[in-house]
Amino acid sequence: MSAQQSTMHGAVHRAAELAHAAAPMWGRSRAQARAALLTGLAEALEANAAALVDLANAETGLGAARLNGEIARTAFQLQGFLRRKSGQACHIARSTIPPLRAPRRPVVRI
Repeated sequence: MSAQQSTMHGAVHRAAELAHAAAPMWGRSRAQARAALLTGLAEALEANAAALVDLANAETGLGAARLNGEIARTAFQLQGFLRRKSGQACHIARSTIPPLRAPRRPVVRI
């Protein structure tokens, strides 16, 4: 394992430890606090997209287009979850759902 891989492994391990330690507090937190955190995460992803893409591209070679898409998708999902929880999510109007078709004649099962 290279020095860079060892450092990265240590950072990932430390992040996992911190997440584990924070889990009880997160479980007790109010919806407003969770929403604020998720909003902040989405905003931070978008604000730091260029640096994240550069770093991730150096690590993975996936390319800027793919990585920018991943960042945009993740931020969109975080914001969508918040809209859903706040009741602002889009709803499909009943009038846009096509009616079910009735069979032309009775269905006979034997």
